[in-house]
Amino acid sequence: MTGSSNLTFNANAAAGIAISGAVGTSGSITNSGTEAGTTTISSNLGSSITGVTQNSATSALLLATLQTPWRFRTKRHLWAYAGLAVVQRASAEYELDGQRRIRRRRRAGMTRGLNPNHNRTVKAVFKGAATAAATRPGALQDWYQELLKRGLREELARVTLARKLAALTLRLWKHGGRYDGTQLTVQAGHAR
Repeated sequence: MTGSSNLTFNANAAAGIAISGAVGTSGSITNSGTEAGTTTISSNLGSSITGVTQNSATSALLLATLQTPWRFRTKRHLWAYAGLAVVQRASAEYELDGQRRIRRRRRAGMTRGLNPNHNRTVKAVFKGAATAAATRPGALQDWYQELLKRGLREELARVTLARKLAALTLRLWKHGGRYDGTQLTVQAGHAR
């Protein structure tokens, strides 16, 4: 798909829009629509694209820069790629013992936040989806509210929801099937 003007997708059907060919327009891409369909672009975007805009309250735009689900052996690999993995390493994890040997300290390292080396587009997609899911009625909003009831701070609950969405995306993409909101469960260790 090529051109020299802006490109607008109107996802006005629940089925959505899928584009698998190269997109090389020299303008912006805007996703708009009135239904809950998804616009999926599963190809490379040309370097002349000036911007990608989500302009719909109901339809979602997914830039499939992930290429294939088989790049990620587990959900944790996807979390690291998307910038949703927790970093716990620090330079102070090691010390010199009495015999001048370097050894690892016994106490666990402190959590340092999310990993800084990630794909910003993928992180923005999952964070945006988590924000939308937390504000719209449904199973994911109920799951998010359950995290808050258990004492998890709001910003950590949103990151947890983004991680859940990434894990769901990877699972459904690898194994097929349909999303079933009744299977969402909150793990016991999520209260902090």
